Amino acid sequence: MKIKKIFKREIALELIQMGHTLVYTEPNRDKRDFSVFCFMETTELLRDLTRLTNHN
Repeated sequence: MKIKKIFKREIALELIQMGHTLVYTEPNRDKRDFSVFCFMETTELLRDLTRLTNHN
């Protein structure tokens, strides 16, 4: 299982609303007050992530 780490909370929440399952969270190593959101990397997740971030 490959994990995709999302560092921006707003993007992670939108992915959850789109039906993607949050696998776990972990503390951000550089910014202790922030969390990293970890999702199972699928083609659907990558497609939706591209759509949300407007990257080609």
